[in-house]
Amino acid sequence: MKLKAKGVKFIIKCLFVPVEDISVSLIKHNIIDAIVIKSNKGAGKVHTSDIPIFRLVRKAKHLYPNIHIIASGGIANSEDIQGCLKAGATAVGLGTVFAMSKECRISLESKARVLANKNIVSIDAVGLPQNGIVFEKHEGWDNENNSKALEKGVEGKGGHLLIGHAIHQINEILSVEEIVKKLVPEG
Repeated sequence: MKLKAKGVKFIIKCLFVPVEDISVSLIKHNIIDAIVIKSNKGAGKVHTSDIPIFRLVRKAKHLYPNIHIIASGGIANSEDIQGCLKAGATAVGLGTVFAMSKECRISLESKARVLANKNIVSIDAVGLPQNGIVFEKHEGWDNENNSKALEKGVEGKGGHLLIGHAIHQINEILSVEEIVKKLVPEG
């Protein structure tokens, strides 16, 4: 509670725990400020449930009406954003759309390789599977996160890049400003 008194916000990321199993006592005692609900279509570690993100958000908002809900994973376009907000999300988390931006540190060569191969695979990771695009395995492959090698471009060691469902909506490398304009049309 000392941290809360200093303005620290507590956010629980719901990866593999069903939303109804989140500790009610933490919510009842006003410890949790927000819950991140992640779909199985997101990048990185994901759960194995096939429940659509909109239903997960709706269920969480119903169970915890006074908690902020952040939708994350598989959110690819403005329709997905609006669907999550209509379902009760306070905010959305976007990853893949910005990972493919001009400003992201992943090399342009690696981004071009991603755009040429949008085959997302489940990477066998400890604890939970991860969604990603595998370029090539290499010595020292850790089966967790080889994205650092991809910052170096095609000369890097290969590995994989954690990518989510949004990759299927991306056809070119744009700036963050251009991406935001596409996601949040004026009007």
